[in-house]
Amino acid sequence: MWEISSGYPPFKDSDDKVALGFAINNGTREIEIPGTPIEYENLYKNCWNQEPGQRPVIYEILNEFKRMNVGIESIKEVDLDSQHNNLDDLCKEME
Repeated sequence: MWEISSGYPPFKDSDDKVALGFAINNGTREIEIPGTPIEYENLYKNCWNQEPGQRPVIYEILNEFKRMNVGIESIKEVDLDSQHNNLDDLCKEME
């Protein structure tokens, strides 16, 4: 969700994936994107909860989207080719 509002992958400038994993495990999160609606921001922050049992499940997220009147047409367009390439690069790094 954060990636949708920012338009780029989280921690895109981080080269050390192991250190990043430890940092995320210790609570490090991306910063809020200026102009993001507060309800949307709160929802993605809830998805980041350190306790998995405290994170919303998909139907709760979808219900919240409906309540906020968020649909596909209102979500910022992202460069899907770029996202696909980033995923390919990450997979290659993990091999």
